Amino acid sequence: MQGLLETDWLVLIRIWLQLSQTQPKQRHK
Repeated sequence: MQGLLETDWLVLIRIWLQLSQTQPKQRHK
């Protein structure tokens, strides 16, 4: 269970980082 949670966290963080980097770029446009 811990393994799955860790993977989910990593995926969520990666997606969050991507969204955070994409948001300012789109807003700037």
